Amino acid sequence: MNENVMSQLDAELEHAGEETALSPKMLMLEQLRITPEKQLKPMDFLFQLFGKPCFPRRELVAITGKAKSGKTFVTSMLMACCQNRDVLAFQRIGDEPFRVLWYTRSKATNRHRTS
Repeated sequence: MNENVMSQLDAELEHAGEETALSPKMLMLEQLRITPEKQLKPMDFLFQLFGKPCFPRRELVAITGKAKSGKTFVTSMLMACCQNRDVLAFQRIGDEPFRVLWYTRSKATNRHRTS
C-alpha cells in the first residue's frame, strides 16, 4: 500500500466506531479483511495423500526441496491424478475437469552467460 492509503487507514482506525465517509476501496478492503471473528468458507481440497486432504482449490502451491528429492516425481503423480482417480498414494477428490498451470524453473535457467 502506498503511504497515503496507510495514513488514511490510520486516521480511520483512530475514529473506530464513529461514522465516517470511507472511500469505496477502503470499504472493500474492510470487507475482505480477515479477523478472528470472521467465519471463513471451508477449504475445498483437490487430492488426498494417504487419506489426508491436500492441495486446496484456488490456492497457489509451491513444491520445493533439494535436488533429487522427488519434486518432479510428486508433481508427475499430481498431473496423473488429474486424469486418473488413483495414482499410488494420491487420490483425486471430485470428478470435475481440472485446469493446471505447471511452472518449473531449473538452476540452469538462472545462470548468467558471459561471452
